[in-house]
Amino acid sequence: MPRRGGRQTTRANHPANTPKQFWKVSLYFAFMDHIIMELESHLISSENRFFAQYLLPRVVGNITNEQIATLVETFETDLACNLDEFSREVARWRTRWCITPRDQMPTSLCETLDEVSPVLYPSVDTILSIMLTMPETSATAERSFSVLRRLNTYVRSSMKNDRLSSLA
Repeated sequence: MPRRGGRQTTRANHPANTPKQFWKVSLYFAFMDHIIMELESHLISSENRFFAQYLLPRVVGNITNEQIATLVETFETDLACNLDEFSREVARWRTRWCITPRDQMPTSLCETLDEVSPVLYPSVDTILSIMLTMPETSATAERSFSVLRRLNTYVRSSMKNDRLSSLA
């Protein structure tokens, strides 16, 4: 149970009648809210960037005009063309892979990137390169930040950033 001190300023003092209720209010609800926000920000709000998979040779025939417009909108800062130019480039890309036998098509993103010509298909090359460098999850970065707490302990709290970076 929380302390009922009047001048407590360093710790949340949630109103609760039992220890179980205090745990729910102070830890469980906050943790669940954090998990929901992380899932929404990583999975739901960034789903447009995954439309780039429609540029892969085996599925490029299924791409629609709406998906092309979404790709241009999502990657507009990285592309040096407008919607019409990109639509024509995707049409050329689609035609190239429609005349290629299915067993000769690349099966992975790396193989596709080797096959794309940056001169003929600059926007497709850019989008596929970005897709190749996108992390699947953010777990590695988050894990490194949690390990950083082991280095910057209470005893080492006066450590400068250069030393902390060198230790990490």
